[in-house]
Amino acid sequence: MSGTISPKTLKAMELLRDKRLTAKQVAMRSGVSERHVRRSRNQMEVEK
Repeated sequence: MSGTISPKTLKAMELLRDKRLTAKQVAMRSGVSERHVRRSRNQMEVEK
């Protein structure tokens, strides 16, 4: 993965911190794909 993080991805990561939102809701609000959101969420779980 590239070193730079797009604004959309940053927004998605902020939204992912709110556990009440579904992947689909995060994707719609941040403009990234639902698949990307799920992968990001899984990565965050692993990093804990």
